[in-house]
Amino acid sequence: MKIGCITRHSYPTAQEVRVAKFAETLHSHGHDFFIFCPAGDQQGAVETFEYGEIIRFQSRLPGIIGKLIYSPIPTNPVWIKWFRDQFRKFTLDVVI
Repeated sequence: MKIGCITRHSYPTAQEVRVAKFAETLHSHGHDFFIFCPAGDQQGAVETFEYGEIIRFQSRLPGIIGKLIYSPIPTNPVWIKWFRDQFRKFTLDVVI
């Protein structure tokens, strides 16, 4: 199966211990694992890690306006559209 996991923190971080455990366990059972998160400073849009792929949402506007428009909150329509597009692109079976 193709499994996606959404986190509001830029991955990898110390706060995301559960995500790493999900990734390790699901990968060991043969599943493809994708993490969807905001991009931090100096992080690329896509990165491969030992258990799958990290797909990062990057702000297209600099400064405080960009941070507000692209903020990782559940009701942000920009994020919702990005998630929808990514889920279709990767044809995910399940999203956590």
